[in-house]
Amino acid sequence: MKKFKGSVIINKPVKVVSEMFLDPSNLEHYQDGFIRKDPILGDVGQEDSLSRMYYKVGRKNVMVEETVLINKLPESLVLLYHSRNIDKMMKCSFVEIDEQTTRFEYEYEYIRVSWYLPRLKFILFPNSYKKRGDKWNRQFKDFVENS
Repeated sequence: MKKFKGSVIINKPVKVVSEMFLDPSNLEHYQDGFIRKDPILGDVGQEDSLSRMYYKVGRKNVMVEETVLINKLPESLVLLYHSRNIDKMMKCSFVEIDEQTTRFEYEYEYIRVSWYLPRLKFILFPNSYKKRGDKWNRQFKDFVENS
């Protein structure tokens, strides 16, 4: 349906960056509205594990299911997010630039958008979905570098 790509340079070693990305206790520090993450199936972060993530978006509470499709950390990770109206896949790569610097590359692919308001938002404001992902990834960079 729609893909967005981006990257950020993080001034920390690749192992540190990838571990901090996978640790659910860090989500509240860089994802706006994050409330909690509950494991449902398997160990958090392991392939085929399923978790439910809860967010406060405006006045609404939103639940998103996260499935880890591929975990080849510290190099890469592929996640599937499912909510009532949207399914998206996130591909992450952690590339070592040098011993203290990592390029975090990400790609979001929106697979399904089923409700008319999100579809209309895709048509009228196609970059709004990209902006949220870019913002969270910049906030992740700031969190990692300041930890």
